[in-house]
Amino acid sequence: MHQRYTSQSVTFRKPFVLCGELCPPGTYDFETEEELVEGLTFTAYRSVRMSVRIARPGFTEVLDLRPDDLARAVAKDR
Repeated sequence: MHQRYTSQSVTFRKPFVLCGELCPPGTYDFETEEELVEGLTFTAYRSVRMSVRIARPGFTEVLDLRPDDLARAVAKDR
């Protein structure tokens, strides 16, 4: 199975919630893993996993989320 990884930076101006976790404002890099959809006459990928690293005092937490979780958080930050 062919996979690709993409990254996008998102800046939040105020605290936000992802997966039930309160996160501080700042710029975060969201990574998306996608897999090739085979058997089609055109190239297409489907999202398999999205994650973000959240720095906490003394440790870094990795949250797995859905793309719609990110879209909701971005919309609330506007």
